[in-house]
Amino acid sequence: MIYIQALWDLLYHPVHAALKNEQELARMKGSGSDTVKALASVADDVLNGTVTVGEAQWRDRIESLRTRMERSNEILSIADYGAQSPLKQLSAQTMYAGRVVTRSVREVCRSSSKPLKWSMFLFRLVRRLKPESLLELGTCLGISGAYIGAAMSMNGFGSLVTIEGAETLAAKAQTNFDTLGFRNIETVVGRFQDRLDAVLQKTGRLDAVLIDGHHDGAATLRYFETILPALAPGAVVVFDDIGWSMEMHEAWKMLRAHHSVGCSIDMFDMGICCIGGSVRETYRIAI
Repeated sequence: MIYIQALWDLLYHPVHAALKNEQELARMKGSGSDTVKALASVADDVLNGTVTVGEAQWRDRIESLRTRMERSNEILSIADYGAQSPLKQLSAQTMYAGRVVTRSVREVCRSSSKPLKWSMFLFRLVRRLKPESLLELGTCLGISGAYIGAAMSMNGFGSLVTIEGAETLAAKAQTNFDTLGFRNIETVVGRFQDRLDAVLQKTGRLDAVLIDGHHDGAATLRYFETILPALAPGAVVVFDDIGWSMEMHEAWKMLRAHHSVGCSIDMFDMGICCIGGSVRETYRIAI
């Protein structure tokens, strides 16, 4: 509903949408920000399906894991501390109390794990920007964390701390990380607001952050403000589901206008904020 014109362009005018992408990517490549130029290359690679042999091997390993989970009928009891639905208007107290839902691994994987194109975007982002310290809010079953872990492994350095409110999901994710052989990913269990301060004290400076959980506009803004002092100059913050609800859309507009944000990139499903910089730049592309 929020992006009616954008959806019209993508669904009914693909040539027009491709042209707009080309124009925006050209602008990004001409940016004075090295980070924005790098992100343009990331988007190009994903749109063109560019992968090396080594990257394809990691992709295939993780997608094989995804396929197994999409076929799993294992039932999990999951503590949900988020907004639950774009149609609901839950109070902060209700979300904090949470609710327990029963779902199969298959259902969770198909509905909540990062699709391949966005997983590859995160993979390419870490490969290109080469962050040393990363934080993720919202582990789920660990698909996005696995792609980040694979990129760090190929880079030869980097560490990820990922926070998940549901203990059952965190356990599954950690099993997946162990299966893939990642030793540089730490899974922390608990509500974001309960665990974030302690995690930030431990991690120190952060080069990249992925906020992919809770899906409440006010909470998203609070997490950003809490994380902001820990961000290194030039850090990138990726916000998922920026069009999930009107509240998330309004939060995204406020984040783009934040005094600490130099450049922002709206990708309809995801948004990226680049911290710092003397010039404010805004872009919109469709992956």
